[in-house]
Amino acid sequence: MIASRDGSRLDVTTGSNSNVGENGVENEINRAAIWEVDLATGSSRIFASGLRNPNGLAWQPQSGALWTTVPERDEIGSDLVPDYMTSVKDGAFYSALRAGLSSASTAPGTVNPGVVTK
Repeated sequence: MIASRDGSRLDVTTGSNSNVGENGVENEINRAAIWEVDLATGSSRIFASGLRNPNGLAWQPQSGALWTTVPERDEIGSDLVPDYMTSVKDGAFYSALRAGLSSASTAPGTVNPGVVTK
């Protein structure tokens, strides 16, 4: 969790509920994301999604961009995207690995085209 630069909001990370959706896709709703919480109103919204387990939030001092680190899936082989660090943009979707979690299939490598095109 990190406060916005002006102190009016909190950015809060929520990791996924599972490794590859084995607990059911319904348990992944609103997870694997960074949430923005308005401190004055208490309202919240997903700031960015598709981040398996975002943590380590920080503001880049010159640009003001939000950054996070993301550990990707484990226990399903070594030929996957490694952990990474990225700047986070409002409304963005970050991981094609998360795109495999659709109601039709949770198999690794299966892509939900509706999610990928976001």
